[in-house]
Formats: sequence, structure tokens, C-alpha cells
Amino acid sequence: MLREWMLRDHYFGPTAMGDPDVTGMTIDDRWLPAGLTEEGPGWQEEMELSPSDLHTIVRVIHTIVADVWLRFPVDASELIVRTGV
Repeated sequence: MLREWMLRDHYFGPTAMGDPDVTGMTIDDRWLPAGLTEEGPGWQEEMELSPSDLHTIVRVIHTIVADVWLRFPVDASELIVRTGV
């Protein structure tokens, strides 16, 4: 469900790449095995995420980002540098 929403609405919806006036985007969130890089200490506990929950989120987010890459006609190595994934 999250994957479908992220692709359909967040990345390719009418206020993103689905808008003909939008010509690109930046994916700068980094989800690592240790967690989300944009958050401070304690966020995982505040959200009550188990290590298993975090592992699932990281796997799903990486799959979503890979799906986004497939929709862009650019070199994947360039995207890896841009996204940090």
C-alpha cells in the first residue's frame, strides 16, 4: 500500500512528475540499516519501531526508489550519487 501510494501520488502524481511543468525531482532521504539519516537520536524509539520494522521499511523504500529510477531515462550511476542510496 505504501509503495503504490509513493509511486502513484508522491513521485508521479499531479503535484509531482505527473505535472507537465515538472521536469525533475530530488530524492534526498536516506534510509540505512541504522535508520533514517534526517532524524535525530531517539526517533526510532518514539515511533516504537522494532529492528524488524526498520528492516522492512528500509527494504520497501529501496524498492520504491529503484522503481522511480526505472521511470527516468538517465544513467543509474548518476541517480545513485544524487539519492545517496
